[in-house]
Amino acid sequence: MPQMVAKVCVVLAALTTPQIGAAQTGFSGEWVCKITYTDLTPQGQRISGFTRDFRMIAHPDGTFVVQGTQAGADGSTLFQSYGEWQAHGDRFIAHGPEQSNAMVQIPGMVFSFMGTANQDGTLSHTYESRDPSQRHVTDRTTYFCKRQE
Repeated sequence: MPQMVAKVCVVLAALTTPQIGAAQTGFSGEWVCKITYTDLTPQGQRISGFTRDFRMIAHPDGTFVVQGTQAGADGSTLFQSYGEWQAHGDRFIAHGPEQSNAMVQIPGMVFSFMGTANQDGTLSHTYESRDPSQRHVTDRTTYFCKRQE
């Protein structure tokens, strides 16, 4: 999982200065979300991974709160986060410290979410890592949110 956080941070660093205003407030509201992380074999078969189901409230002032569960091979844990979100054109990015009830606590855990606005009002994004030859996907992270009504 630290590998996934590092990859998300690289993507976040590559983005431009945030846009404030209509784009920022357009993402405000309550969202029901899922993040799926999957490690893959060179043949594309799943080795391991986890899912995170959560509710996120994006406040108009650019802050957010998240509460949800993470399920994987080692069971299910609760997590929560708060922090800041930004709009970058049609992209929504949230980033902040994370706490969980996991048996092993990792200092400095960070919650990161990125989604692109779709025509149907949802947010989604897929990020893939490749092996050094660039021929095989080694892991995939998908992000999805639907506005809570």
